[in-house]
Amino acid sequence: MNPRLKDMEYAVRGEVPIRAEEIAAEMEACAASGQDHPFNFSSLLRCNIGNPQSVGQPPITYYRQVLSLVDSPSLLQKSSSWMFRRGTQIPSDVIERARSFSSSGSTGAYSHSQGLASVRRDVCDFIEARDGGPECDISNIFLLNGASAGITSVFTALLANPKDAVMVPVPQYPIYSALITLLGGKMIPYYLDEENDWGLSVEELQRAIGEARKKGQRPRALVMINPGNPTGQVLSEETLRMVARFCAKEKLLFLADEVYQENVYLPGSRFVSARKIAHELEQTSAGAERVELVSFHSTSKGLIGECGRRGGYMEFWNIDPQVHAQLYKLQSSQLCPNLDGQVMTGLMVRPPKPGEPSYRLFEEESSRIFGSLQRKAAALTARLNEVDGVTCNAAAGAMYAFPIELPRKAIEDAEAKGLAPDLMYCLSLLEATGIVTVPGTGFGQRPGQWHFRITFLPEEKDQARPRPRRLPRPPRGIRGEVRGLRPRGSYEARPRDRALHATASLGQAHQKPLSVGHRPHPSFRPQVWRADLVPHYACHALLGLPGAGGRAQRAPRLQECRPRQALILRRPSRAVQRPRGFLSGRHPPGGGCLVGAW
Repeated sequence: MNPRLKDMEYAVRGEVPIRAEEIAAEMEACAASGQDHPFNFSSLLRCNIGNPQSVGQPPITYYRQVLSLVDSPSLLQKSSSWMFRRGTQIPSDVIERARSFSSSGSTGAYSHSQGLASVRRDVCDFIEARDGGPECDISNIFLLNGASAGITSVFTALLANPKDAVMVPVPQYPIYSALITLLGGKMIPYYLDEENDWGLSVEELQRAIGEARKKGQRPRALVMINPGNPTGQVLSEETLRMVARFCAKEKLLFLADEVYQENVYLPGSRFVSARKIAHELEQTSAGAERVELVSFHSTSKGLIGECGRRGGYMEFWNIDPQVHAQLYKLQSSQLCPNLDGQVMTGLMVRPPKPGEPSYRLFEEESSRIFGSLQRKAAALTARLNEVDGVTCNAAAGAMYAFPIELPRKAIEDAEAKGLAPDLMYCLSLLEATGIVTVPGTGFGQRPGQWHFRITFLPEEKDQARPRPRRLPRPPRGIRGEVRGLRPRGSYEARPRDRALHATASLGQAHQKPLSVGHRPHPSFRPQVWRADLVPHYACHALLGLPGAGGRAQRAPRLQECRPRQALILRRPSRAVQRPRGFLSGRHPPGGGCLVGAW
């Protein structure tokens, strides 16, 4: 095996997410077998990766409607008549857009190795409108299986021997360090200034490149991530101009990772592309400061959040034609980017226009997603800063916060156990709360500092509620014990219900049905759902009471209720005063039926 592959690390899917998958599997196995799991939470909150639709962000209707028609020509053929007659309303602009994609060929066929010409033309129009010019050439656009595929291609062409090196911001997105390790190059870290909102200075760039050259390394390129991942900063025009000048002076290829360009939240912050700055710099210097640039964009981020489609593009700017030809050859060896990703890229850069039938719904959905992200970014950083010992800069953009944490004693405990302190913190956070994060070690940080990355993508209702705690003990005088899987007492259950049942023998004359009186804390979410039926102390729902013939009547709304364990309430050996609100009403002779779940 390639030893560089063994050395490669990718923390976003590293030790903490692996442990999270083990916990999820254990919880699922316990639920299937009717046993209680040992964890102090009911579900995992996955804050480790920028995967919006996996944590509740809905897909935008327009994108999915067009894609469904493009992928199904038979539906597209009937869309104007058959669908409308049956009440399924597909807007006319969706049908027209799907037909325009279909005219380029089937999504099941290979396309041009750089991607569909029609989509690349739309990308050029998007770039020109965004930057106010200059003209974009579709031959410089490469459609991609996500931005990561383009970064891999460029690094493959760039890193020719072990002395070749790439300047990478620290903290950084781990794909850069991972690819550099895999391809046998060197990484030159330049540190972002946390005290200055993760800003950057030319002095730091000069320090980093000077030290690398003293070690015999050959700097070939500089990576810039804007807006920042994992740091969430949005770089100013002045900073971008400084970086572009530095690249022109040092003869470095400028690699601009701009996949979060739609994710800018703070008033006064705005995204400016490296391409626009490079063009202005060349114009004002009369060509003396000429920047070679490759910029990347993706369908996985922004408001579109279609990570699984693997769509995106890269644009070449001032790239030598011979280099262009070699990268085209490399791209051709992969045949072509996937067609659904190409369609999604086309939709991202050319959404519905004002006046078109789909525009109003598109704007409503996009505004709702953006507003939610903006609120969650502010709320997360505010709450992190309320925690003793934790400080976090505002998340001006992207999808993450990168707080600094850990007191000295925690660091000493971790070192005594042979663990990185931030890894130990993230693992303990996972075990205690079910929140999945990524230790800062995987992104890089200054020596002696310990961070973790956390996304603010989960739905607002999930972020707002505290993580569940174990249920308190039942009131004095009432004791519970877990029984087996089979129904007990007079209740006759259907096997498919998979509910655990119990009889409650409380020994009072029956006058009216039992009712649930004590409600749970609103933060409680049982692993097995129907949370609206979950009262306190594990009474999940009331099944019913014995009727004629001694059989209990099935509670209709229990059909979706699938508790894990039964709590059997027994009458104590001596008379006790029932806690107010625990169970109200009089009780049947011989017992009514309760279902319980912990």
